[in-house]
Amino acid sequence: MERLGSLHFRLAACVLACAAVGARGAPNARAAAPRTPLARRTLARATAPQPADDWPEPRAAGAPARATAREIASSAALIAGTTVGAGALALPGATAPCGFVPSAAALVVGWALMASSGLLVAEVTAAAARETSSPGVGLLAATELTLGSRAGAVAGAGSALVQLALLSAYTAQGGDDVSRALAAAAGAAGVAAPPPFVGPFAFTAALGGCAALGNGRVLGVVNALLVGALLASFAALLALAAPAVSARGLLEPRDWGRAVDAFPICVLALVFHNVVPAVTRALRGEASAIRLAVLGGSAVPLVMFLLWDGAVLGAAPIGGADGPPAVVDALAPLRALGERGGLAGSAVPAFSIAAVGTSYLGFCIGQHDVLVDAMRVTRGDRAAELGAYALVLGPPLALACALPGVFAPALDVAGTFGVSTLYALLPAALAWTQRSRSQPRAPSEPLLPGGRGALLAVGGAALAVVVEGALDQAGLL
Repeated sequence: MERLGSLHFRLAACVLACAAVGARGAPNARAAAPRTPLARRTLARATAPQPADDWPEPRAAGAPARATAREIASSAALIAGTTVGAGALALPGATAPCGFVPSAAALVVGWALMASSGLLVAEVTAAAARETSSPGVGLLAATELTLGSRAGAVAGAGSALVQLALLSAYTAQGGDDVSRALAAAAGAAGVAAPPPFVGPFAFTAALGGCAALGNGRVLGVVNALLVGALLASFAALLALAAPAVSARGLLEPRDWGRAVDAFPICVLALVFHNVVPAVTRALRGEASAIRLAVLGGSAVPLVMFLLWDGAVLGAAPIGGADGPPAVVDALAPLRALGERGGLAGSAVPAFSIAAVGTSYLGFCIGQHDVLVDAMRVTRGDRAAELGAYALVLGPPLALACALPGVFAPALDVAGTFGVSTLYALLPAALAWTQRSRSQPRAPSEPLLPGGRGALLAVGGAALAVVVEGALDQAGLL
């Protein structure tokens, strides 16, 4: 635990320093909002259905929905695909100390929080898009437009923190997966295994190079292959783990107090908010369509995670037959499943690398687009775009090499401080401000019902996560 706490503090210091540097270079969102984003080849925007008209004008009251069933289904699939990723790897390890029943409750509460805040992200970006007559307004631009430039700078720093922490976690875990594969191959060939830093470098070169040098078609093919491998390995692991599930494994332990510690990972595993502005634009701000896409698309990963958590935790306890699981690291339950050998021995590393790869690719491209906009890079300037990719890939690679065990602490830091603040507390504050103003171009109905009570619930829950995490890091809990 002392080593884990030390990693938390060292990671937080590095991430905050990089975030501060990123915030100083953040663009003026009010000026940048009308620009056509340079991110048209990102996975999210390539997947989301394209709008058929200029969306910012609000539809007349009582007019029929303009979004088709196919557009809603496509947007829901985008949200589901964005959510399922590397967070699933850390779930069993984070929830094992509290047991399946408390962890299932934490997942459901976390889903309610993230689905509600996802609706708020759609609401505030839609209102900002109508106010600026531009459909390409994201959360950071909406923040500066609504709360001012200082708030926009703080939000930019928070975004940099989340992206850096997550990319560092993905690079560390992906590099570890590659290192294990190389070590196994070297052992089979009777040669010495390569040094540990080779894994993170190889992982970054493969997927980071694909993002930097590949076109939209190449990225689509690579992402489709990773998603296919993710789903196939997930189904295989679920089928392999299910026969070992017992009632005792599902019902014991039940430590509700430790469910609070697992909650940030549950929240992080259910994040999809970076694609909500694209979904809002694709559905042209249609309230009912956005609700269906957000709630339906995010409910699919919730069911998958509940099944996954139950299959892993419901099997024999990691620490033995007596007492709660003795989890040594965040991936101990997953590794224990892989140690069964056979198909499980192949499915576990495949699931890990596919889950990390899909998340890494999407966040890498998304962070590159933010940085390109901040640097005011001219479209088609390949040298400048590749330089931006070097800035995106370099710091996470350095952190992953310096802190090999950064995966779990980085996810915890991102979930506790970054995700809770940027994707829950901030949207609630923006919605409160926008609803309090007299804005004739604002949406006719809020996307999240419940009035100010619902906003207080979302913001209060997010603030509670941040405060609890800060007190825990300070050793006061």
